[in-house]
Amino acid sequence: MIVSRRWLEALLGRPLEGRDVADRLARQVAPVDGVVPIHQDLRDVLVARVLEVRPHPNADRLTLCLVDAGAGAPLEVVCGAPNVQAGKAYPFAPVGAVLPGGLKLERRKIRGVESNGMLCSAKELGLGVDHAGILELDTEAPPGTPFLEAIPIADEQIVIDVSANRPDLLVLALPRGGVPVGYEVAQELRAPLDVFLVRKLGVPGHEELAMGAIASGGVRILDRHLVQMLGIESDDIERVTAREQRELERRERLYRDKRPAPDVTGKTVIIVDDGLATGSTMRAAVDALRREGALYIVVAVPIAAPDTCDSLREEVDDIVCAITPEPFRAVGIWYVDFSETSDEEVRNLVGRASLSNPGA
Repeated sequence: MIVSRRWLEALLGRPLEGRDVADRLARQVAPVDGVVPIHQDLRDVLVARVLEVRPHPNADRLTLCLVDAGAGAPLEVVCGAPNVQAGKAYPFAPVGAVLPGGLKLERRKIRGVESNGMLCSAKELGLGVDHAGILELDTEAPPGTPFLEAIPIADEQIVIDVSANRPDLLVLALPRGGVPVGYEVAQELRAPLDVFLVRKLGVPGHEELAMGAIASGGVRILDRHLVQMLGIESDDIERVTAREQRELERRERLYRDKRPAPDVTGKTVIIVDDGLATGSTMRAAVDALRREGALYIVVAVPIAAPDTCDSLREEVDDIVCAITPEPFRAVGIWYVDFSETSDEEVRNLVGRASLSNPGA
């Protein structure tokens, strides 16, 4: 599997070093076969602006361009491209620059006129096949700006060896909505998939609002601030807990079909849900997994409230919240289809995952 460092930076919202990412992936997820630089061989190329274009005295198809490359006096450059225009910005390789393929630019005479560098086409930069004209740049960057700063296309491809049934990696999905998401994650990583049972404790009369959650193993998390603010009585909390415990046990029997719960001791666990609002359900799951001996816990969700994602970051080993919109409002509004996942769909997806990844 190949992952773009720039894609990861956009996803996580922070700059990354390709080698650091590769090291973390190798320690926590899967072996890395290598880090392949993309377009980093354009470091010597600059943004330049053509100040003047005039005919070459000794060649009808060549022109002489006065080029501002940002360093001292303008340079005279011989150009054979028909599209060069005064006032436009182009990529410029100064004398001494090394281009893709190892070509090193030298100062030389072209039809009797010395050329101090080269205005580059897309093909010469390894960015396309067009060799007929030089590459016009749509940028306000001043002359002399490194091309890769003005046009940030440098990247690194991280080549991950995703081995099937890696024994220390497990994807756990929170039913029901997290299971379709977890299934896709497990398929991509070729990792075992199972469910991890957590039930939200809804505020009496406003069940969509979570005052806490319970998880397998007798874990209960309460939002003490919310409970106190709303004046929720202990008897009401116990009544909701008992009801949700019965439902948790019912689903455990239904989804597992007599299979034992997965052993998470010493494993890297990626725990997946369809989104994070208050995060109480996920916190209960994380707490339960810690108690059961998970070595490294990664939370992965497509959508999350920004504050919840930030606060959970302090409680887990790593977290991936694909988007954190502001204002957030609710998980469901960010889905094209947020229809409820049925018990049958959960059983079907977990069963299909176990067939494709027998280690599950």
